[in-house]
Amino acid sequence: MDPLDCQRCGGPNPADAVNCQWCGSTLPVRPLPVPVAVDRDRVPLLDSTTIEDRYEGRSLRENPLFRLVVIVLGIIVFVGFFATQAQTSTGPSSTTPVSSGPANPVNVTIIWLVSSDNVCDLNGHTEPGFEGVSNQVSGETWNISGPPGGCTVGNVNALTPGFTAIAYLALPLTVPPNGYGYLPVSFILPSGGYDGALNISIT
Repeated sequence: MDPLDCQRCGGPNPADAVNCQWCGSTLPVRPLPVPVAVDRDRVPLLDSTTIEDRYEGRSLRENPLFRLVVIVLGIIVFVGFFATQAQTSTGPSSTTPVSSGPANPVNVTIIWLVSSDNVCDLNGHTEPGFEGVSNQVSGETWNISGPPGGCTVGNVNALTPGFTAIAYLALPLTVPPNGYGYLPVSFILPSGGYDGALNISIT
């Protein structure tokens, strides 16, 4: 705004002054500017688009959040597709289960523990038997009582042909003096069926 001249002394004053800075008389009130109507559609923006184009006419595909959601969904579909392909693949890198053949019954009447050096006083010890089906897995947990001097189980093997014994704890297993140790053991059962005792070697 232009400087305001005092009507009394003629001195120039700032446009927003209320009293003359020269003589102190009250300055006339300057009228407010009249607002000018602006056509919003014709106001240019930096990228030469109108306000309507920028805010009201924007499509959903131009929304950054929409684009992010589409990208995330695309990644999920892509990963899910290849994960499914990996599970159903029959190529050389896939895991093919061993055919079990006929489901022949396996009946272990009793488990005999054999130990040439009588580890943990287990030589001649027995465990209950079990029933299963050929090529399947059956598991047990043995409770071993430690003698006064303690003991150590180093290995577990099946002596009966067709059976495989697997100890699921890291061996050797040390049993404290007069204490207890727990030894989970699983057996892979023979393919041709079985009926009789199962001999296990403890060393």
